[in-house]
Amino acid sequence: MSQGDSPEEHVQAIRSVDKNLPLTSVPPATPDDIFFIDCHKDPTTQRLFVLWDDILQTFEGAVQVRHRAKMVTFLKGPDFRVLEPRRIVAMPNIVLDVVVCGKLIDKETALLEIEPKEEEVSPSQPQEGKENDREGELPAKDIVVSQGPISTVRRNPAYGLEEKAMDSYSHIDPVKTDIVWSSSIQKVSVPVLLQEKEKADKTNKDTADSQKTTAPSTCRRNPVYGLVEVALENYTHIDRPPPAARGPQALLDAQSPSEKNLVLSQPPSNNYNTNSSPSRSPQTTAVDVPIEKDLAQTSIGASLGVKEDQVALGDMYKDGRGVVQDHQAALDWYLMAAGQGDAVGQHKVGVCYDQGLGVKRDFSQAMDWYLKSAAQGNALAQFNIGALYDEGHGVAQDLPKAITWYLKAAEQRNADAQRIIGYWYECGQRVPQDYSKAMQWYLKAAEQGHAFAQFNIGRLYNEGHGVLKDISLAKTWYVKAANQGHALAQYYIGAMYETSLGVTRDYSLAAKWYLLAAKQGHVDSQINLGNLYEYGRGVSLNYALAVHWYLKAGAQGHARAQVKVGYSYQHGHGLLKDLSLAMEWYLKAANRGDAVAQNRVGHLYFDGLGVPKDVSQALGWYLKAALQGDAEGQSNVAHLYHVDQGTIKNYSLAMEWYFQAANQGHALATNNIGVLYEYGQGVPKNYSKAMSWFRKAAKLGAPRAQENYKKLKLQGYSDQ
Repeated sequence: MSQGDSPEEHVQAIRSVDKNLPLTSVPPATPDDIFFIDCHKDPTTQRLFVLWDDILQTFEGAVQVRHRAKMVTFLKGPDFRVLEPRRIVAMPNIVLDVVVCGKLIDKETALLEIEPKEEEVSPSQPQEGKENDREGELPAKDIVVSQGPISTVRRNPAYGLEEKAMDSYSHIDPVKTDIVWSSSIQKVSVPVLLQEKEKADKTNKDTADSQKTTAPSTCRRNPVYGLVEVALENYTHIDRPPPAARGPQALLDAQSPSEKNLVLSQPPSNNYNTNSSPSRSPQTTAVDVPIEKDLAQTSIGASLGVKEDQVALGDMYKDGRGVVQDHQAALDWYLMAAGQGDAVGQHKVGVCYDQGLGVKRDFSQAMDWYLKSAAQGNALAQFNIGALYDEGHGVAQDLPKAITWYLKAAEQRNADAQRIIGYWYECGQRVPQDYSKAMQWYLKAAEQGHAFAQFNIGRLYNEGHGVLKDISLAKTWYVKAANQGHALAQYYIGAMYETSLGVTRDYSLAAKWYLLAAKQGHVDSQINLGNLYEYGRGVSLNYALAVHWYLKAGAQGHARAQVKVGYSYQHGHGLLKDLSLAMEWYLKAANRGDAVAQNRVGHLYFDGLGVPKDVSQALGWYLKAALQGDAEGQSNVAHLYHVDQGTIKNYSLAMEWYFQAANQGHALATNNIGVLYEYGQGVPKNYSKAMSWFRKAAKLGAPRAQENYKKLKLQGYSDQ
């Protein structure tokens, strides 16, 4: 501590337990059981410890110290000898059990009996025949209080309890204080002590925060009882198991110009999973969750049986906030609160069973705990009961009961329940379709800031369902949701700017909104953002960044993004040219049924690019696309039947497939029908029909159709 720093107080909470009392019968600590004694700091390790002498002054019959089932042993030095004066690790966050022989001392008696003794024997001079250095046992009979002049008794400034100053232990750096207290002994109740500690902790925390440069202290859960203990790396004699693990992009080729731009005429319809009846991630948060305290205060309160602190400590373990994430520990603390009838704790136990956190997933158990909590009016539990009935998890599916429970939650202003009911009315699921009622329920949720409901209101205005169509109002509601981080709303706004839907086209703003959603993993935003970089719209043209976003979308299984990655490898756009990797990415999409990818795989086999040339394989992949009604695939199949020099050649089949593609407006197929008529391949030669097809193809933009038409016209033929 540098000169001028405020003194920092650390205390250890202790209580006495009978040595003969079985571990399973040890009662929870109560305020009247607890004493507080000062901790001291080792000048070498900078770790806190508690002197055994100080414990003996409070409990003369003390024989050992336990943290639940774990014995707290004496600290040893580098030579593995017990340090003198004897000491144990300080664990300020918890209450340690001091095991005593004989009559237990209540707090009032102990406070009256803690008086300076006239004569004491140093622990460094044990009585003859009484030496005992066995690790894990604190020999109370062999250790008495040190000799020397009696130091002034001082009161802990945070808790008001007394302790003798360590005047004779000059080699130990005690925790200093500038406050002078009366030596008179006072009894102070634990609630008052805790209030004093909160004030002192706030001052100390402000100082500590300004000096803190390391990560939060590593705390772990006792594997048997779930209590917190500090992991002291420098004290190697303490057995510490390792903490539990924490626990949860390609251009299209010239043959398909219409596919180069993923431009939307309007944002996608409701089919893109914009709503779903409730997700199977049960609700876990609400306004009734206790306000978070710091770990030390929460741990002490939880150990004392304060149910709000037990829930809060469970939340810390569940989320890994300030402690190593441990779902089993979270469940243990939730169960303690639930056992006291706490509705929030009961609900959170239900969530653990619902999600399989710290326990095997069990929807029936989840339902039981939700029902206990819901009986006390917990809206989150009511919502989750509705979800279980809605989906038939743990109970037989019962839609009327689901509606009943959702309504109970919605009437308590549960925004998720209100949004779900609105969705039912919008889609006509479980209730008759009624857009007006859908809007009413969405508005109830939206007024509470529910982003999904705000997005849905935007959709209703965008589509004119239940309200007059108003793109401007739609955008207003999308922005409300988007500003809360709703990825789908951000995507819709981006699409509006890209397609000039109700706004002036602005590719740079489209890129901005796509980026926000893309960073959240929204796959369509990722591929659309890639397109903007690919063509330099609103951003600088950058193939590498385009591929970056295509890869992200492709990794999520987006087939069109996988096609674009394949194209980038095939042509060396943003990636080093690699035909093998091109085939690999095309196959990813082709196996998902993407017709464009199936055509690309066929091209590589037909041309022998990255793979041995194989016309049969090419035909197989072209057919996969053609049978999906893909005009490009149909034209490719016809082309193989038309031009192959082997056994595949079949002019009649070529004409058949060309007709199917031409009927979809495929320019090349239309031109090739004219070629078949011109040369009489599979059909009788007919120049008039040939010219007619060439003229149609020319209007569709077929490169050679105009030339073919003029050639026959110069030869004197007519398409009349």
